Amino acid sequence: MKPRSLPSALRLTLITLLLLAGCSGDEPAVAPADPSPAPPPPQRGQVGPAHPAPQKVNEPAQPRPRQATVSRTNPLPPDTDPEDVLNALPEGTGNYVIVEGNNGIHPDNWFVAVNPAPGADASSFMVRPAAGSIGASASSVVLPPGFAHVEGGRLTSDGWPERIRCEVDDAVMAIVPGGLYLQGIDGEDENAAPAHPAEVDAFYMDVTEVTLDQFRRFTQASRDDGHLIPKPANADGPGTHPVLGVEWGDAMGYAKWAGKLLPTESEWEFAARGPENFICPWGNGRAVWVGHREQGQIYPVGSFSSDRSVFGILDLAGNAKEWTADYYHEKAYEIASAGGAAVRNDSGPRKATSANQRVIRGGGPNWELWHRIGDKMVGPTVEAGFRCVLRVQRNGNAITIRILGEVDPDQSNPPRGPSRPNRPRSTP
Repeated sequence: MKPRSLPSALRLTLITLLLLAGCSGDEPAVAPADPSPAPPPPQRGQVGPAHPAPQKVNEPAQPRPRQATVSRTNPLPPDTDPEDVLNALPEGTGNYVIVEGNNGIHPDNWFVAVNPAPGADASSFMVRPAAGSIGASASSVVLPPGFAHVEGGRLTSDGWPERIRCEVDDAVMAIVPGGLYLQGIDGEDENAAPAHPAEVDAFYMDVTEVTLDQFRRFTQASRDDGHLIPKPANADGPGTHPVLGVEWGDAMGYAKWAGKLLPTESEWEFAARGPENFICPWGNGRAVWVGHREQGQIYPVGSFSSDRSVFGILDLAGNAKEWTADYYHEKAYEIASAGGAAVRNDSGPRKATSANQRVIRGGGPNWELWHRIGDKMVGPTVEAGFRCVLRVQRNGNAITIRILGEVDPDQSNPPRGPSRPNRPRSTP
C-alpha cells in the first residue's frame, strides 16, 4: 500500500519489506482503551527522531539502540547487513523490517511503520511519517475556549495538535486534517452510490462514541438548567458503553452543550475511510478482532484496537450506530455527484426522503464503512448513539472554530438541553 504522505525532505532510501502475512492466533481480550493522549495503532514498530525520540507506549522517550532482533521465520533480505537494520520485530509480533540505506537516514526522515492487525493480509501494511516535527510540542498552539491540550501531545506534520480534550465532557478528540476522497461505493448498495469525489476541511472528532457516563453528566446539567432529557435505551447499562437510543435532537443538544456539533455524513465517512477510501477502518481485508466480536453487540468503547481509522478514531465499524447532521435521502449521493466536481464540506440534501429522517452511519452488516441508513429524529432505533466534531481552522499560531452553514437542527425540532455556558459544576 502506498503511504498516505511522505515528507519532502526524504533524500535517502528507506526500504520497507513485507516478509510474512502477519501474526496468527488469538489475542487476549483487552480492557477499554484509554484514548489519552493518542491511542497508538495496533502493533506499531517505530523508529523516530533522536532529538527527541518519538514516544512509544510503555517505553521511555529515548533513542532505540541499533540492535536487530530478527526471527527465524522473518529473516533479513539477502545481502543485508544486520548492522543496517534499524528495527526488526521479534518472532510472532510482526511481518516487516526496516532497513537503513548504506549512507544512513537523517533522523528527520525516520518513519512509523504501522502493522496490519494480526492475521490481516500483508497488503494492509502502511508507512507514514512520524507524528510531529522535531521538538514540536502541541502546547505552543492556542486552542479555542473550552478545549485543552492532551498532556505530552505533539503536532502533526501539518501543524495540528494530534489530540485535544474537550473540557466539558472530557472527550479526547483526534485531528482529521481534511482532504479529498471518494465518497460512497459503486455496485454494492444503491443507497451508497454512486461513488463520487468529496472534500472536507479540517475538524476534530471524538476518538470514541459518547458514553453513558458522559451522557449522564449532560442529563444532570440539563436538569439543573430546567430541561428534562429522556432516558436513553440503555440508561442502566455500564458507564463505559456508548449511549444508545438517543433522539437526534438530544444528540445535537449534547454536542452543543459540549461546544461541538454532530458530524456531517461527509465528515463521518472521511474520518472513517481516510484518503485511501478504505472499505473498513483497517483496510479492505477481513475483520480480525481482539477476541470474539458479535455483529450488533455493544461493548465498552475502544475495546477493539483493529476498529481504528487511519486518524486513530475507534469504533467506526462496530459498536453503536451513529447519528450525523444530514437529512437522509436515498438519492443523496446522486444529488451530490450531479455537478461532476467534488462537493466541498457537503452538508447533505435540504430535505429528507421521508419527513424528519436523519442519516445514521456505522454498523454495516460486514463492518463496511459506506453503509448508511435513515431514521426518524424522534423515537429512534435503540442502536443509535453518536459522537461529536469540532470544525477548526488555523490563524497563525491559534486554532479557531470554523463555521459550517446549515447543519443546525431545523427550528421545528430544536435540541433540548442546557445552553453552552451552563456547564456542570462537578462530575457526578
